[in-house]
Amino acid sequence: MAIQCNPAVLAGPFSFISAHDSAVDTERATFADEWRRYVEGAPGAEPPLKEGEEPTVWELTPITSVRLLSQLRGVLDEHGRTAWCIATAAFAITGVEGLLDDSGKPMQLKYQRHEGFTTLTESMLDMIGGAVLADIGVTVINHKLPNVD
Repeated sequence: MAIQCNPAVLAGPFSFISAHDSAVDTERATFADEWRRYVEGAPGAEPPLKEGEEPTVWELTPITSVRLLSQLRGVLDEHGRTAWCIATAAFAITGVEGLLDDSGKPMQLKYQRHEGFTTLTESMLDMIGGAVLADIGVTVINHKLPNVD
């Protein structure tokens, strides 16, 4: 029996708005359904946003390196699910729009190399915060090609 290789990339880069973003309207009566459709990638689904507010849009790239996935699995085994999600986000975030510093100016993400991979710096992770990083990490871990419903 021959081994069949996986395609190099199962899913491409995508944009994401965190549920923790202040522009997300969590008070909307239809929030749960709208959010579920958005996270599942239903065609045409948009996150429920507050009128007139601009969200921070994260540019994410799914992790396809077997070596990095193995290292991240080690984080899960040693430190638990939250640490795994945060570590995944640190490697998957490739850009951002609408992230502002304390003075309201756009922030530039800062990266470093870690064991041959590009990841956000510790100071960037601290600035973004664990809740948003965990939300992003879960999304990257669960990301698949968009539904065709």
